Amino acid sequence: QQFLNILRAGTNIYYMAKFCIPRGVSVQDAGAAFQGISGDEFREKLLKKREDLEQRLEREGGYWTG
Repeated sequence: QQFLNILRAGTNIYYMAKFCIPRGVSVQDAGAAFQGISGDEFREKLLKKREDLEQRLEREGGYWTG
């Protein structure tokens, strides 16, 4: 719950990792909690977002804009 409050306050992912990892919580699990989904669902979303990444990068000239 504390991690969720930190995320809601607007911390960046690198700062969040410094809190999560030493306490045995993955950044993915914190992200899942923030979105209200399970860790497995969050990981599935990450994998889906990865699909066709090379083609998207090529269209953008080698730069990823999110």
